Amino acid sequence: MMNAGILQRIVLASPRWAAVVAVACAVLFPILAAQLQSLTMDEPYHLLAGYDSLRYGRNTVDYAHPPLVKTIAALPLLLLDEDLFPPSNPTDALADSLRLFEDRSTLQAVTVMSRGAVLLAFGLPFLVLAFALGNRMGGRAAGVMLVLMLGCVFPVFPYLGIVQTDIGAGVGFLLALVGAVRYQRSSDRYGLTLMGLGLGVALATKHSGVLLLPTLAIAVWLGGEENPRRHLRAALRVGGVLAAGVTVLWLSYLPVNRSYDRDSGRAAISAYCQNRSIKVVDDRMRAFEPALLRLEAISPAVAQWWTGFIALSTSNRIGVYPSFLLGDVSSREWWYYFPLVLLFRVPLAILAATIGAAITAVGRRPRRSEDEAWRSRAWIVLATATAVYLGVAMTSTVNLGIRHLLPIIPLLFLPAAVWGARSSRRAGLVGATLVLEAALVAPFWMSATNTWFLGTRNPTRFALWAADQDYGQSFKFLNNYCRANGIDELHVFYPGIDQRWLSAYVPGGVLWKPGDPAVPGWYAVSTIVEQLVPAVLKAPPDQLHGDDFIRRLASGYEVALHDVRKGTDLGYHAGTFHVYRVQPGTAASTRPTSPPAAGALAVAQRRTQ
Repeated sequence: MMNAGILQRIVLASPRWAAVVAVACAVLFPILAAQLQSLTMDEPYHLLAGYDSLRYGRNTVDYAHPPLVKTIAALPLLLLDEDLFPPSNPTDALADSLRLFEDRSTLQAVTVMSRGAVLLAFGLPFLVLAFALGNRMGGRAAGVMLVLMLGCVFPVFPYLGIVQTDIGAGVGFLLALVGAVRYQRSSDRYGLTLMGLGLGVALATKHSGVLLLPTLAIAVWLGGEENPRRHLRAALRVGGVLAAGVTVLWLSYLPVNRSYDRDSGRAAISAYCQNRSIKVVDDRMRAFEPALLRLEAISPAVAQWWTGFIALSTSNRIGVYPSFLLGDVSSREWWYYFPLVLLFRVPLAILAATIGAAITAVGRRPRRSEDEAWRSRAWIVLATATAVYLGVAMTSTVNLGIRHLLPIIPLLFLPAAVWGARSSRRAGLVGATLVLEAALVAPFWMSATNTWFLGTRNPTRFALWAADQDYGQSFKFLNNYCRANGIDELHVFYPGIDQRWLSAYVPGGVLWKPGDPAVPGWYAVSTIVEQLVPAVLKAPPDQLHGDDFIRRLASGYEVALHDVRKGTDLGYHAGTFHVYRVQPGTAASTRPTSPPAAGALAVAQRRTQ
């Protein structure tokens, strides 16, 4: 395999070819990730929600996520001859989504079609917009460098082609910010139009799109021309951007409500308000139900968006999601969670380039040219967007991985891209390192941290979880391990799925359920279980929402793990599984200590969405 020095010499010898290779790699890695990884934990639910809306013309399953990404991902599934899912509702949708795993050939077709749609509609445009942003802020070389950093960086590119709403929000943010940067230079309608379209895409994808509003308002105010009516014009233009965004949002709801049935629509809103949906809200949304139902009578789409927004905000205030960090678990906010995620997962080459950019900026004398003036305003706009989004994320209880930072990761990488692009030697070294690293880590991109090269001594190896460790992406790799080692039956410890899910990817897999004995045989224990069981059992009761259920489930796994660990430890394989071989006479019967498997599945899934 080529080492970094050879790649660097190639880059320096032919910069144009190097740019072509960089862009090709940036497109290739997301495609490989979408093809090689099994469906992640949230994708079946998103696919059901999108399919249900398109197939039956009513948006009644998922109000926690606006419809744009889900419907585009599900659009090619309408070409299949069979009905994938029956009509569903917020209460039964999680269970209904598991029908996807009943036929392996259908699952494969759905995966290819839906992920291909997401990659074409959002993943590749994300890279194109990143190039546009880098080009405006530092020239073409900076644009190529930013594309390379996003398309060849293992904590980013695996999420560009999966059925998740974060990539849609990322496209919306980038589109709006490209327009905002243009507006700082030219103050024209084209920049305003891009801002409005980007805001609409972000709002139609995730409720966090509202975080664009202060940035766009500042962008319009900074970029307006000097005249006596500047403030009035700025206010009118902000109103125009907002109107354009709301229009795009409203249009995204038209196809999913084309056969809207008022009874089922009102029932869906009531399900959210009465804590019978995917979002755990306890009893805190009951007071909103009358107002939301009155709003539904005026505009179903508006009522659906606000129901999801209130549910998301309520769930965040309650602190529903258990998050793991450095051996501890909590449902409360950790202000340092996302800074540590960035520190642990962003490749060291980019961190070093960012430090270099900061040092250069401190020692650089500002110039008074007109070009430098608009660029300074643009940096203020981008810094505002980053600060607002990251500030809200750091005060949130929803700490579910680096994918939630996807809308601002291009902004975080931009200084390093601009700095690296100013020298062909820097660009060659950083770019070659990133491509080589992505190739060496393959195909375990989602679970890698930036100290992966230290192997078992990697201090950040199991510091994170969920989307940064095991997001359900490794089942195909686990099946490859079974085939390579002649394993016909493998007992798997994995919460939140059922036997159909496991069998679809690992035909010889047997899902361990709470209360099952640890019989002799092969075992694969997910790192989720290894991380959460001891963390949950040592956590204070007031740290976890739903502590009683989570603690009983962890206790059941703890007993079984004790028995399994009496066997032969074969190390970690398939990226996120600890494999054991339990010989006859070494295992003990596991006493049932947890809720029935069906109940465990429903609650565990509901708490990890």
